Amino acid sequence: MLSAALAWRRNFVARQQLGTQITPSQSIMEQLEKNISQSAIQDDFSKSAPKIIYASRTHSQLAQVIKELKNTGYQ
Repeated sequence: MLSAALAWRRNFVARQQLGTQITPSQSIMEQLEKNISQSAIQDDFSKSAPKIIYASRTHSQLAQVIKELKNTGYQ
């Protein structure tokens, strides 16, 4: 669920940066990833994007989520 939320947020930032709605084409997404990671404007859009808050009952549960999250593209 967290990965899906992070993917949505990344897409949200990309759409804000382009000012248009994008289609889920791999080449376009790769291009957006490159532009977002290199753009100084990214910080402005990232600040305006909704924050994702993840909570759990225990510290060990949070540690497990972080461990699993590092194995995804959202490091």
